[in-house]
Amino acid sequence: QVNLPLKFLAVSVLLFLCLAVPYRFARLYVKKFAHRPADLIFLGSILMIVVSIREFFGGAASVLYDALSPYGITLEAFYSLMPIAFGAMLVRLVLNSETAVIFAMTSTLVMGIHFDLSPTVLLHFLLVQIAGAGAVAYADRRSALLKAGLWTGLIAAATAITMNLIQAAAFVKSIDSTQWLWQAGLSLAGGVLAAAVVLMLTP
Repeated sequence: QVNLPLKFLAVSVLLFLCLAVPYRFARLYVKKFAHRPADLIFLGSILMIVVSIREFFGGAASVLYDALSPYGITLEAFYSLMPIAFGAMLVRLVLNSETAVIFAMTSTLVMGIHFDLSPTVLLHFLLVQIAGAGAVAYADRRSALLKAGLWTGLIAAATAITMNLIQAAAFVKSIDSTQWLWQAGLSLAGGVLAAAVVLMLTP
């Protein structure tokens, strides 16, 4: 039987460490880290939105999977549609690249603990967020933001396919091209969707 109070305490402490340790490191050693109260409120708000989007896509993916699974699409492929990169992209636009990288690391850790995600999913989230933050570095027009989203989606698709190749090699699984095409296509769409979310949240 699960000891819920103990589990809650342990998860709470771990989440606190996931927030406190990167913050302390950035505050002491990253010169351009944005640490004003207004900046921290902004970062916390974006983190909450990212977690909420993950919650929403968790429910939506299950519903869509039930409807479209006969077409060869997997539940993991639906998660690829999640605009996970938008948080780091928005932080990069509003604050700076150093803060965006710290945010990407912190949000990945928080989601890993909160949703009990696998290491491969966490690696995917981290790479896509950093790619998104880098892609918007010189996005001075709205059309450039969409191009940055497309680039982020390409990175996400490449990461998803590569991880599937590793799993197929490790477990001697057959390659299901239909499943991989779905995941690559939805990963690409997820990058563009992340840019669209940034466009909606910026003037």
